[in-house]
Amino acid sequence: MDLLLRSGEALQNWRALVTLMGTGLVAIIVVIALASSGSMTSILLSLLIVYLVASVGISATGILLMDQALGTPPRSISSALIDGVFAAIRLFVLTLIGVAVALAVILVASILVVFCKIPGIGGFFYAIVFPVCVLVVAFVYASLYFVYSMAGSAVWSGASIRRSVAALYAIITHRLVESALGVIVHSLLMMIIGGIISAFVFAGVGVVVALSAGILGGGMGVYSLPAMLNNGFGS
Repeated sequence: MDLLLRSGEALQNWRALVTLMGTGLVAIIVVIALASSGSMTSILLSLLIVYLVASVGISATGILLMDQALGTPPRSISSALIDGVFAAIRLFVLTLIGVAVALAVILVASILVVFCKIPGIGGFFYAIVFPVCVLVVAFVYASLYFVYSMAGSAVWSGASIRRSVAALYAIITHRLVESALGVIVHSLLMMIIGGIISAFVFAGVGVVVALSAGILGGGMGVYSLPAMLNNGFGS
C-alpha cells in the first residue's frame, strides 16, 4: 500500500513526463497529417505509426520511471527512447505469448464441447464440462490480465524475454492474490485520477472547439472537429 500511495511521485519525473507527452504529441500530429487526407491507406498507415510511436513512448517512459523507482541514475531521454524500442519489442513478444495461451485454452474448451455431441452421454458430459471450462477460462484470463499489468515493470527494468516469462510465471504460482489486489487498488486510483484529469481535458476541448467553430466555421461539437481541422489546414 505504501508503494501504491507513492506512485504519485512519478509526476516529479520530468524526463518521463516530457517523453510521454512528446511521443503523444507526435502520434497526434501523425494522425492529423495522414488521416486528414481521407485515404484508407493513409488512415491504416497512421494507425500503424501511432501504435509504434505509442509503444516506444510508453516503454521509454516506463524505463525512466523504473530508474526512479530503483534509485539508479536517470538516463537521458534519447537513451530511454533507444532502449524503449527494444523494450517495446519484448512486450510485443510477451503479448503474442499471452495470445497463444488464450487461444490454446479456447481450443481445449472447444474440443471438450465437441465431445458433448456424443449421443447418450453428451448432456451429462456437458453438465460437467460447462462449469469447469467457465472457471478455467475465467482463471486463465484473469491471470493474464493481472500478470500483464505487471509485465512492463519486468521488461522496463532490463529483464530479457526469458527472465520476464520466469518472473511472470512466479507471480502466477506464488503471489497471484497479493499482486492482483495491488493491481486492483492501483487501477482504482488511476481511474479516479484519470477521470478528474479527463474532465478538465474535455472541458478544454469543448472551449477550444467552440472557439474554432466560430472562427473556422462549421457546427459546434466534437464530431465536427475533423472537418474544422481540414478547414484550418486548407485555409
